[in-house]
Amino acid sequence: MSGTRFTRSIRTLVIFGTILIGLLRPVRADDALDPATFLRPVPAGIEDLRTIEMMAQQIAEKVVPCTVGLQVGQARGSGVLVSADGYIMTAAHVTGRPGREVLVSFPNGKVTRGKSLGMHTAADIALVKINDDGPWPYVPTVSFDDFPEVGEWCIAAGHPRGFQTERTPPIRLGRIVDIRDDVMRTDCPINGGDSGGPLLNSDGHVIGIHSRISGNLTENLHGPVLACLEVWDRLKSGEIYPPLPPSQFLDLLDRNRDGMLSGNEFSDGYYRQLYDRLIERFDLDPKKSYPLEQLAESLNWKGSPTISWGKNYDAQTRTDNSLKDSRFVRGSEVTTIFKELTREAADIAVRIERNDKVVSLGTIVGPDGWILTKATELKDTKTTDAKNNLVCVLGDGRKLPAKLVRTHQPYDLALLKVEATNLPTIPLYSGDKLPLGSWLITIGPKGEPESVGIVSVSARRIVGTPGVLGVEIARSETEAQVVRVFPKSGALAAGIKAKDIITHVFDTEVHNINELRGQLAEKRAGDIVTLKVKRGDENLVFKVTLGQADDIFFQFAPTQFNGPLSSRRDDFFRAIQHDTVIQPNLCGGPVLDSRGRMVGLNVARADRIATYMVPSTILKSLVVQWTSTEQPPEPQ
Repeated sequence: MSGTRFTRSIRTLVIFGTILIGLLRPVRADDALDPATFLRPVPAGIEDLRTIEMMAQQIAEKVVPCTVGLQVGQARGSGVLVSADGYIMTAAHVTGRPGREVLVSFPNGKVTRGKSLGMHTAADIALVKINDDGPWPYVPTVSFDDFPEVGEWCIAAGHPRGFQTERTPPIRLGRIVDIRDDVMRTDCPINGGDSGGPLLNSDGHVIGIHSRISGNLTENLHGPVLACLEVWDRLKSGEIYPPLPPSQFLDLLDRNRDGMLSGNEFSDGYYRQLYDRLIERFDLDPKKSYPLEQLAESLNWKGSPTISWGKNYDAQTRTDNSLKDSRFVRGSEVTTIFKELTREAADIAVRIERNDKVVSLGTIVGPDGWILTKATELKDTKTTDAKNNLVCVLGDGRKLPAKLVRTHQPYDLALLKVEATNLPTIPLYSGDKLPLGSWLITIGPKGEPESVGIVSVSARRIVGTPGVLGVEIARSETEAQVVRVFPKSGALAAGIKAKDIITHVFDTEVHNINELRGQLAEKRAGDIVTLKVKRGDENLVFKVTLGQADDIFFQFAPTQFNGPLSSRRDDFFRAIQHDTVIQPNLCGGPVLDSRGRMVGLNVARADRIATYMVPSTILKSLVVQWTSTEQPPEPQ
């Protein structure tokens, strides 16, 4: 099959079914799953949602062992095994070219080596072959009689932000939004490091390979696997397809992509002007057609062409065939179906305000006024704590002053108390484990489903990194002088200036950058520290909110592609990762499963593909401990 045939065929794509993937061979999905569920433009009700959930759980269980991390030189990405004898599909921009050594890391800790083979540059897909003999766990690719279709439910896996030994490949749920020549768009969230990971349909077949993203969280682009199957043998042999043009300039003028240059492929305009200048400059015959290869050789224009990875995609040119926004996974037509699950829990979410501004959500965990929330969202740099001016807005509209009873650093939780009785509650679920792929529903401040997602990674320790002031300190053994204050930093917001000398962190004296780092090493983003500063003859005191290094020091801050993130989004003793998209000030609210049970509390919006939730089993233990004390301890 030719690339042209695929281009024509892909406009009439059809795909449906359910998914279950084997470790050493592909396994079909459970026959109990109703295939009609995956044909409907919108789920018909709760049973359809649970069928989709079962599909996602089955995928998650089987695809994780097949999703590998790849290192090719300095480049890192993801890949997926698609055959028992060790063929891996990944992104072409990860391998770069054929014949390179590849380090392959499996989620179970196994590490092996392979070699990069051919590439389909237009689809941004490449092959890698493991050197060792199999059999290897794998997932099958889609076949030519099973074309993808707009609206199809899909699952993404990969290693966002790089392979991590303590984390399995996060699982994410989405739908196909658009299909173009050699590119598919989904609302299935992916991120840097996911490049090369698999996109699977509801039959358990790999339909796409992750390629790139934009600032729009629903604009995630994938190369279509079917484009590669047409030239599979050529890719296995190490070929680059389509063949690289002999000249980038001549290739630009080949407007009808036939490998020839002739005047009849131009109308008036920019390219006609370039063509006419070329004909005049090199005394060519305007009536002839010139093969690009021969013309480049005769002009001595042959060289190493620049490779473009993947086809361009313009989200502004969506057609009537594109998926409506309301039918995205988090679109209004889908999320409204979850209301049936949230009715009994509608009033357990409260708004927490300071000076009429919502700072976080809270969750009622005791009928006599106990409310749990995220601690760092409550902090005020003017007070260094969360004691003052907090108001809880209940579901019935009452606004009650809230007293901070306790904070808990390992989970970034705060326990509040309002003067009220007979508040609505629901039991905290005592189940041991939520399977990967399970639905999670975040309840908003009005009791409605604010957003939905699935369990991406099981509960684990979320490693923390020190918070930063956002300053550059001079290299000196005797003083910690500020050389530069970075934009968007807590130091700038607090009023720190260049040439200030930091003399103390709280009451501890510091004399150089190493001592300053030592005092901040145990502090996290969102923590507030007191700095004593010497500015000329003045001795000043500043309260600085620490930030994330990624947000401050890098040119492309995470928020450029991730949207707003929590100030503290790591260093949790144990948390479940899910792909729900929420605003940071909606952390602290309750999370339900597909049975309407409260299974956790959102504690951080971490990045484009991740929100962290403290499991209900942990919350239950803490709440019992804290609320049973006659005189609760002061905040700590």
